[in-house]
Amino acid sequence: MTYQTGLIANRVIREVLTGIAMRKKGITGPYYFADEAIDGGQGQDWPQRR
Repeated sequence: MTYQTGLIANRVIREVLTGIAMRKKGITGPYYFADEAIDGGQGQDWPQRR
């Protein structure tokens, strides 16, 4: 196994675990973004959620 293969495997596992955790919280939308991800944690209202 090369270094890059290990990195990709690590990312896949983390993404799967994140998806499982989101499903348990009831978040099923494919394009969900946390408020902190949208506004950079600054509390801004841009872009507006619809």
